[in-house]
Amino acid sequence: MESGSLLPHSLPCSPVRRTPRYLHRAGVRPLPRISRHVRPADEAVEAVRAGATLLLLDDAPCHQNGRYWIDPHLCLAAIDTALKKAEPGNGNLRRRAGIVLRSGAIRTLHDLVLACGFGADAVSPYLLFAT
Repeated sequence: MESGSLLPHSLPCSPVRRTPRYLHRAGVRPLPRISRHVRPADEAVEAVRAGATLLLLDDAPCHQNGRYWIDPHLCLAAIDTALKKAEPGNGNLRRRAGIVLRSGAIRTLHDLVLACGFGADAVSPYLLFAT
């Protein structure tokens, strides 16, 4: 890999795919447990190990194809923490990749500052610009 090259990797902010069939038939739509939210973090760690230098956390595909929305701040904090803890002996993986958060849930300056505090290197609040 050349110095200065950019290898992007997109991560969905909606790790839960479908409601179990028996619950769906009964009309029950349970909230996903927090333990299921580690999937984007695990995917981020693997992507950085494979050479990704930019992680794009995007909530645009939420509520499509049976996916649920979860707060982007929660995903962002989980990914940032997982990258920091991935390889403690060799320096953390967080220094190897930047995280860009593209979210419609960022609507105020407070949300923007929280995203930066939770580990985002850049934020694109697309619904804020649309209004």
